[in-house]
Formats: sequence, C-alpha cells, structure tokens
Amino acid sequence: MASSSAAHPPLSTSADPLREDPGRVETATVEADVRFEQADSRKRSNATSSTSALPAARGERIPGPPIVETKEEMQEELHNLDRVKMALEGGARLSSPEQSVLRLANIRLSGSSAVRPSFLARVCRPYVDEDLAFSRLYRLLHSSSGRLDFPPPGAPTTLQGVLQLTSSLANDLQRLDLYNGIDASILPAITPSSPQTAMQDVDVLLQLRESPRLFLKSSTDVGNGEGSVSVQGRIRNLFGGAEKLEGSYETGTRTRGAMNATFTTPVLASPDHAFTLSGYLSNRDKTFYASHYEALQGLKASLTANASSSSQHELAWELSWRQMNRLSPYASASIRKMARGGGHSVKSSLVHTFVSDTRDAVTPSQGGSEGRLFKSVTEMAGLGGDAQFVKWEGQWGINRSLENKLGSGWAWAAGARAGLMRPLTLPSIASGETSSPMTAADVKLPFADRFQLGGPTCVRMFKMNSLGPKDGRDSLGGTAFYSLGASLFSPLPLKPHWPLKMHAFFNGGQLSSLPLSLSAAKPADLLQDTLLRPSTSAGVGLMYEQGALRLELNAGMPLSAARGDGSRKGVQLGVGISFLG
Repeated sequence: MASSSAAHPPLSTSADPLREDPGRVETATVEADVRFEQADSRKRSNATSSTSALPAARGERIPGPPIVETKEEMQEELHNLDRVKMALEGGARLSSPEQSVLRLANIRLSGSSAVRPSFLARVCRPYVDEDLAFSRLYRLLHSSSGRLDFPPPGAPTTLQGVLQLTSSLANDLQRLDLYNGIDASILPAITPSSPQTAMQDVDVLLQLRESPRLFLKSSTDVGNGEGSVSVQGRIRNLFGGAEKLEGSYETGTRTRGAMNATFTTPVLASPDHAFTLSGYLSNRDKTFYASHYEALQGLKASLTANASSSSQHELAWELSWRQMNRLSPYASASIRKMARGGGHSVKSSLVHTFVSDTRDAVTPSQGGSEGRLFKSVTEMAGLGGDAQFVKWEGQWGINRSLENKLGSGWAWAAGARAGLMRPLTLPSIASGETSSPMTAADVKLPFADRFQLGGPTCVRMFKMNSLGPKDGRDSLGGTAFYSLGASLFSPLPLKPHWPLKMHAFFNGGQLSSLPLSLSAAKPADLLQDTLLRPSTSAGVGLMYEQGALRLELNAGMPLSAARGDGSRKGVQLGVGISFLG
C-alpha cells in the first residue's frame, strides 16, 4: 500500500496517549491505534440428520443434504475491509480492483462530553458535506489543509484514502487543544448507505480522551539578557467550543511586573483560523541602556489564518498607552526631552504579520538539514493617538546540514534582519529645534517604537541595544537598521551526539536615524551612513540547546565599530530563543 501524502501523514500505530508538556504549550503529533474489525458473518454449521423427529411425520418437506459452501463462495460474503486486511497480512489476493473499494458511511466520535455536539459537527463538516467544495468562502478557508479534497461520503475510495481522511480529522481535533489522546478505528458500517454498497461502506470511529480543563504552572525563564519568574494559568473549552482563556504574571530582573490575559476562539470551528483578544500591562526597567522605566498598558485584537502548513498570516489592531517615567539622575537631555510632559504616548495601529518557516529545527545542529525562515511585520500607526508612522521589519534565515560532507553534527546557518520606519506627517520644524543629537524625525517617533540593535542574540560582541545614535550613555534608537549573521557548527570531538556543540560566527549590522526628508539628503551620504559602515564581529564558542532554549558562551572581538557603539572584547554569554545565525 502506498504511503500517505505529506499533507496528511498516516496515523501512527502507537497506542500511547499524547502527554502535555508542562513547560510550554505546542501542537502535538497525533498518535492513534488503527484497528480493523471484521463484519459479523453469519454462523455456519453442518446440518445433521435426526431420526427422532422426522419432518415427514408432521407433514413437512424432508430437507435435502446440507449445503457445503466452498472457500470461493465464503470469500464472496467478506467485507472489502476484511479483504484488504487479509491482502495486507499476506493472505488471499484481491481478484479484482472492485474488492479494494471502500466508501465512507459515517464518522462517529465518542468520549467527548464537555464539547458541544454542534461544534464537533462543524469540525467534521468539511469531510462530509460535498457542497462545501463549491463554496468560494470555504475553499478559501480550507485551501491550506486539503480538507475539501477528500472523496465525499458514499464515493468510492481506498483504504489509503480513508486513512488519510482519518489522520487529517484527528489532527484537526488535536490542534484544537481539547484532547490529550485520540484512538482511531475503521469499521464496517453499522448502517450502510445502501444494500448495494453494504460490503464497501465503512465507519470512522474516533475515541477521544479530553484534556483537563484547568492548567496551572510556574516557570523560570532566562533569555534576551533577562531572568524572570512567571505563573501561567489556562482554562480550556470555556463555552464548549474550544475557547481558551489564559492569564500570566511575570516578574524579573528587568521586567518589574507584567500581566497578560488572552481569550482565543477558533473561527468557523477550524484549527487554522483563530480570533484572539488580549489585554496586557507591564513595567520594564530600561535604565541599562536608556535611563528610564517604561509603563505599558494595551489591548489587542487579532485574526490569525494559516496560509499553509508552514506559513501564517495575522492581522491585528492594537491600542496601547506608554509612559516614560522614573528617569535616572544621569539621564541625557534627549531622554529628558522625550519624557517631558509626563512622557505619555498613545498608539493605535494596524499590524500585519506574515511568517513562513519550513525549517526542520531552529538550528541545523538539532537535526534540521533543510528549510528557510521568512518573517515580515508591517505596522501603520495613526488611527488615533499621537504616534503616527509606518514601520516594516523583516527577517530571513536558512539552515543547512553538512552531514553528508563532513560527518554527523556539522552544519551551517545564516540569517539577516532589516527594518525601516517613517513618520506619516512632516511637521514644520523651527530652526534650531533639533540641536540635540536627535533628528527631526525622531522628535515625532516615540522611543518605544524605535528600533534597537546589539547584543548576544543579534550582533554578538556588542552590548545589549548599544548600536546606533547616542546621547551620552543613552541609546536613542533609530529609524533604519540591518544585521547579518552566519555560523558554522561542529560536534565535540568523540561526542557527536551531545547537545553541546562548537561554533564559529560572524556578525555585522548598523542602526541609523535617517533624515526627516529623504529627498533632501544625498543618496551617496545615505548609502555610506547606513550600509557601508557596519559594526562587525567574529569569534568562536560553545553552544548548548535544550528544546527551543539556546545558550552560547562565546569568545571573540569586534572587527569594526562606530563611535559610541558598546563593543565588548573577551567572553560573552548569550541566552535566548531566536539568534541571528
């Protein structure tokens, strides 16, 4: 039997239930038990003669000799599911293609008492309602999954087709985060669609084990130059339709306090599309690079849609209030100017995010030999509030394994990031108003929205957020940046399978504040300022990975640096999830 397609992998034959990882939440692979059960056949017994009660004595017809059915005649009464099973087990061969034909009659779900039956019916509808294939809306909603491409109930298919449909449906139910285990069975139909297809009709039975509705955990996180402790809680299936309510509280070395509450519900009972409403507030310490604290409160509503199994779109509206407060005694004049009048800033913006990630793993040392990452974030602020700008940020990455050329554990990775933001309005600036290091564009762009660059996860051997425009010891951020990175990974001698690897790296990048009007600047000056004078670094180090967490201990030095950049020689420790190269 041919294997299933990549879009719908065959069900595993393992019966172990899925377990929830207490450390994080992620989509799990469906494991199921596929069992074939033969249709009940009528009992047969050889007729025997009896001399004690002759039918002729009662006026009945004397029965003839017993009818002996041949093996071929008995085969004719087997269900096609049994025929296919016998063929797979090396038994009788199928004498004709018609003997391998199966037809889906029913989908039966059991073991789900907390979920609304109407919701489960909507989840199954793309697999059983052939009219949806002619709906443009449903074609658009399910174009990435292929749910509408399966033969409808009653249409001829094969065991492989039924397995693919079962795998796809079980995966949909699993991704809704309602069940921690699904067992699948394919059975001869209890109620065939017609007498003519009774020996071809099958039912798909999914036995569901519901996940606990309440979930609570605490964790300690280290990453991006910060250590924190958090408590997270979750209520599943809030209204019986796979809704989720999540909340968290976090405190750390630089996040003095952060709270978040999120409500998520699937759109049209599809695991590919979701609506999310969240509220958040935080108080963060930014004194280590900008001499102030930042208070933040906001609301966010977003609609997420999967374009394919490896790509996703998100359209969000966000309303946030930011305040620069608790300035350090040594805060620069630029920071004090931005914090004038209480340091308040209100932003109302639309944000579109697109992510395409085909990598097998975050880094090739984890086993990923192929794959690329592309991410684009476009934001337009100006639907209310004082923040008015257009902002774009992109990221690209690639992983490649060198196992075939250099041996196990050898790999390389490369990546790049870039960003640009411009104000929507060009205010009239009085002469002499921009005597500080900030440009006129910076005056109209809130500090919280500007780009920052530098640190062990992006441009190594530079301090966190230390590249770009400065005023004294404060980083002012910028309106344009780019960064590049490449790494070569190798195994430890005699220990190629250890998670501890060696690597060599190269990084480069620059952050700049472009003039308010690009037309007034010379292109050659812009090119020289933003592209031809990057800060670069190189070095070697050790890398350890545990799941998505990555820890690096690097020894290196800057190769070039602009005046004021926070370069660092010697040893640098980096902990995080997303690294550049």
